[in-house]
Amino acid sequence: MKILPEASVVPLAINLRTNAALDLLKKCSVVFGCVDHDGPRLVLTELSAAYRIPLIDVASEIFPEKPDRPFDFGGRVVIAMPGEYCLFCANQIDREQAKADLESPEIRQLRRKHGYGLGGDTPAPSVCALNGIVANLAVMEFLAMVTKIRPLARCLTYRGMRSIVTTSTDLGAADCYTCKCLCGQGDKVNLSQYLLSNVAKNEE
Repeated sequence: MKILPEASVVPLAINLRTNAALDLLKKCSVVFGCVDHDGPRLVLTELSAAYRIPLIDVASEIFPEKPDRPFDFGGRVVIAMPGEYCLFCANQIDREQAKADLESPEIRQLRRKHGYGLGGDTPAPSVCALNGIVANLAVMEFLAMVTKIRPLARCLTYRGMRSIVTTSTDLGAADCYTCKCLCGQGDKVNLSQYLLSNVAKNEE
């Protein structure tokens, strides 16, 4: 507050999939996505593209040891610039998982009862040190964006067992629907389809 006394903080203890949350996000200069599931990632991706708002998406994960995979932990930061690069370009959203995440609890329960679950309920511990590393990588990219001190990374990946950060220079997908078709469309993009109230109506 000493740096910018006129800054205001508006905490909203509400679900992302409400009009109040989406209306606030539409007015932002930059959106930080710190969500755990692909459903809300999809909503934030489409919103940021529609209203030309940069999205800095952050994720961390611990990978338990399996017969075909050693124990590992890490995280990643994707800097999604509208019209250039998004989470779909970075292969960081599973459309089927996102669809399941956005279903009503009743439909999700029905799917699981019939054996159509995607197996995404494994408990995932939260480690503050790991989250801190990935969050700070995101903040540094935000500072680079604001100050223009250097070009932005596309995707940063922290690999905990090797203690390294790798940078992707991948270009956006030439046929990306989000980047090429939704970008700058504003209210023409039907974000209301993701509202909790509308999902419940559509499934009645």
